[in-house]
Amino acid sequence: PASSPGFMTRMPGPGFSKKMRFLEMHVRRGASRSKGSPGSAPATWLGAALPPVTAGQARDTWWWLPPVIWPDGESGLRGAIERVRTLGGCRFVINAPWQACFFSADKKMDLWAGPFCNTANALAVDSLAALGCRGVIVSPELGEKDYLLLARTSPLPLGIVIYGNWPLCISRTRSGALKTDTPFASPRKELAWVQKHGDSYWVYPEWPVDLRGCAGVLKNAGYKVFVHLIEPLPKGVRMKNRPGKWNWDVGLK
Repeated sequence: PASSPGFMTRMPGPGFSKKMRFLEMHVRRGASRSKGSPGSAPATWLGAALPPVTAGQARDTWWWLPPVIWPDGESGLRGAIERVRTLGGCRFVINAPWQACFFSADKKMDLWAGPFCNTANALAVDSLAALGCRGVIVSPELGEKDYLLLARTSPLPLGIVIYGNWPLCISRTRSGALKTDTPFASPRKELAWVQKHGDSYWVYPEWPVDLRGCAGVLKNAGYKVFVHLIEPLPKGVRMKNRPGKWNWDVGLK
C-alpha cells in the first residue's frame, strides 16, 4: 500500500518530442482506397475476413484491432495480422493491452494503444510503453482537466477521439426483440441502433462524440493524433444535433 514505509510512487516524465507532426486519422469499416492527404492517414478495423488490399494500402493504413476478440475468433484475427504484415503493413492499433502479444518486438512496428484500452493516467501509459506501444489514444471518458494533466506527464505521444460514433456497449449476443441496422428507442425516447461487426454486436447512440471545438486547446496541450470514428449509418438513422462533449465540461465524478 502507498502508506507502507519506504514506498514511493514514481511518476514517469514526458518522453516524446513536441515536434512530432499532427495527424488526422479516419477509422472506417473496410479497406481504404485512398492514401490520404498530407497530415491525414487512412485507418480501418481489422477482422478475420481481410478484404483485398495492395501492398501499398497495407503499408499506408493504420489497422485497428477490435476491442473484443472472442476465443474462437483469435486464430482468424492472428492470420489477418500476419497477412497484413506479409504485405508490409506495420501500423497497428490495439484496443486491449493483452493484444500486444500479437506483435513481436520490431523497430519497424508502429504500435499504438487505442481508446478502448481506456488509458487515463501516466502510469498506465508507461505500462503500455513497456508492452511496445509507441503512442496512446486516451480514454474518451475524461474531462478537460484530466486530458490536460495527462498531456503534461505522458511518456508517450497522445491521441484522442475528436469526433465520431462511440458505442454504448459491445456484446456477443442481442435481444431477439432488436433488429440490426434498425433504430430503437429507450424509455426516454433516445434512439440507438445495433450493428454486427464480426462476432460482436455494437450498440450506438444517435449522437456522436464531438470535441472538434476543443481541438485548439488539445493541440496546445500536446495531443498529436486526432481520431475520427466513422460508422455507416443505417437507413432511417439521423444523428442528433448535440454538443457531444461527453465529460469534457463535467469531468469524472
